[in-house]
This record gives sequence, structure tokens and C-alpha cells, in this order.
Amino acid sequence: MAVESRTRFIILAFLQYKPGSGYQIKKAIEGSVANFWRESYGQIYPKLKEMAHDGLVKLQNKEKSLQDRRNIYKITEKGKETLLEWLSTEAIQTPPRSEILLKLFFGDLVGPSVMINMILQYRCKKENELRRLQSILKDYFEKPVGHAIYGKMTVEYGIQVSTAVIEWCDRTLEILEGI
Repeated sequence: MAVESRTRFIILAFLQYKPGSGYQIKKAIEGSVANFWRESYGQIYPKLKEMAHDGLVKLQNKEKSLQDRRNIYKITEKGKETLLEWLSTEAIQTPPRSEILLKLFFGDLVGPSVMINMILQYRCKKENELRRLQSILKDYFEKPVGHAIYGKMTVEYGIQVSTAVIEWCDRTLEILEGI
């Protein structure tokens, strides 16, 4: 059974907070949930048109200034119902796709030195990610209220995952260095 695209739900969620254009929704995603969920313009714009056709969003107005000719969308009551229904159902867990794990699985074909280098690079990226998430936690969620408490929980998840991956890298490097 194919899993339905989640693009419509992330759009509905952001429009629940504030009407916006496809561009504004993309920027909101980049400034918040992009640590664990990404959407492209190529996903957002067609989905907005489809959602308008389905009555989940409506075109609020078309900004007419020379600098800004965006379609501004607003969530409808049907869209709110659809979003709340989705938020209330069990999350579907899709299998992770990790190129680093895929390459490591076949690492015997290139040898430990190649894998050591790859794991070191990966570890460095995860350390940078961990520092960035720790900074976000400190700067934005020191005393969270309202919606911010939910954002804080997602950043804390990212910190724990990054920390665990760095520990895994260290153990993996020890094993590879012993081969």
C-alpha cells in the first residue's frame, strides 16, 4: 500500500498558523522543521493548486505589488478538519534511507581505510549538526511557551539522535582501525 504524500499536511499545518504563499511556506519549513522534514518548491506549488481544487485551502488574495506577485493561501474549515484528523492518527514510520550505512554494509569491497575516512567525514557533519541544534535550543527555546514547547521537543530529539550517531561513529572507527 502506497503512503500518501505528507506535503499537504505540512502545508495545512503552516497555514493553520498564518496564511501564506508557497514561497512563505517553504521559508517557514526551512526555518523550523527542515532538520527532520524537507519539502521542495516543486512539491509545494503543485500541491497548493491541488489542495485549492479539493477545497482544503483557498486563494485569499493575490498580492499585486511589483515586488510581490504571490498567491496567498488560507486554510479552509475542510482543511482544518483534514489536518486535525491527520494529527490524531498514528504516525506511519517509513524505513530510513542512509547512504552511509549502505556504503558501510559493502565496505569490504573498498577496505577499512576508505570507510574510516568516510566515517570521519560523517562524524564531523554530525558534530556540526549537534552544535547547530544546541545553539537553536539555547537561542530559541530557553523558556518555551505555547507552540514553542513542541518545537523544543523536536530539537531535543535531534540532539539525542546526533549524540547517539557520534557515539556510534566512535565505536565504528575503533572497529575499523582494528581490522
